[in-house]
Amino acid sequence: MNIASIFGVIAVPGQAHYCASKFAVRGFSEALMSELEEDGVRVTCVMPGGVDTNIARAAAVDSLPPDARSHEDVVQSFKKMAITSPAEAAEQILKGVSKGARFVPVGRDAKRVMLIQRLFPKTYMNIIRRRGGDVLD
Repeated sequence: MNIASIFGVIAVPGQAHYCASKFAVRGFSEALMSELEEDGVRVTCVMPGGVDTNIARAAAVDSLPPDARSHEDVVQSFKKMAITSPAEAAEQILKGVSKGARFVPVGRDAKRVMLIQRLFPKTYMNIIRRRGGDVLD
């Protein structure tokens, strides 16, 4: 099991460095899936959305996005996005891995973002921006 992020599915302005690392984890995972399949080894790539953890809160404020007005804006924005509890995330991950899923989106937000990106690969960011970043409505 490898842990990527929903930012390994969509490219978010102001987060190029983070997205690059998560796209790399996703690509590495997909390559391993193909390479190890014949040997009976299953590989799962976990794609969490907003999970309400201390590490995520700390990361959210380490580097302010270009459009952030203040540190507090970033903290408040993160609180709105961190909709999945750690316990819910763990349950979804364990369920996906036990089923042998290749990809496990964690949280309703991750599932919705993955769908939007898949359906609208050229315009997904415009759709997300129009919704004010809220993909749950």
